[in-house]
Amino acid sequence: MTESEFQARVIKTLRGQYCKVIKFNEQYNIGIPDLMIWSPNHQAGLWMELKVIKLPKMDKTPIKFGISGPQKTWLREWHGCPHRSMVLVGCLYEGKVGWFIIRTASEDIKVPGLDIEITREEFISKLNFEKVSIDKLL
Repeated sequence: MTESEFQARVIKTLRGQYCKVIKFNEQYNIGIPDLMIWSPNHQAGLWMELKVIKLPKMDKTPIKFGISGPQKTWLREWHGCPHRSMVLVGCLYEGKVGWFIIRTASEDIKVPGLDIEITREEFISKLNFEKVSIDKLL
């Protein structure tokens, strides 16, 4: 699965939940996330960077998400101004598309924010295989 395939899947699912989704393909301002999502039901916006990874073979191998320095800076600085920001990681596991959220200001992972280290085994245990839901994202 490519990032553009994952992006198309996420956009289609969220638009089906009455969300407004703006896709960015910014070449001049580095670090801008892939999507801006607005949910009228939640009165909230969400900056979302999308990443697709290939899982390593060994369970104890740490996963590298490929979040660049400018992306980290942008997501951290814009979180709460007035919207939230996050990274949505997608991957194929046993033929199914799974997803995992990295929140910019997170308490559910050992290292706060975007500098997380997680093993393959831990990542698989946190994968979600349901359709992406705005309720779960916000």
